[in-house]
Amino acid sequence: MKNIYVIKRLFRYVSNYKTRLIILILIALIGVAFEVAKPLPIKIVIDNVLTGQPLPAFLQNWTGFTIPGDKEQLLILCSLVVVIITIGSAAISLVVTNMTVGLSQRLVYDISVDL
Repeated sequence: MKNIYVIKRLFRYVSNYKTRLIILILIALIGVAFEVAKPLPIKIVIDNVLTGQPLPAFLQNWTGFTIPGDKEQLLILCSLVVVIITIGSAAISLVVTNMTVGLSQRLVYDISVDL
């Protein structure tokens, strides 16, 4: 029973930063999407560049590549996508870390002022 009272008191401090917390969660979800997308270019390289299987129809329409003629171009495109995903993932991770630390410090400051 006492724990619930403490959690309610702490939630009062968190509710002051509701919009920042929502933004932080949304940016973190974008970071999760980047992490989930990491294996896709590698799958395309293995399935389509190395083995010569045709690309799925939606990727053929989007990229304009047909296998086996465009293996080199598809490999270059997949390499660029891997680099972009890695840089984007690192940048989002940096932003999430900085926002989390900043929000945590503000919460600790608010609690210490009230204490």
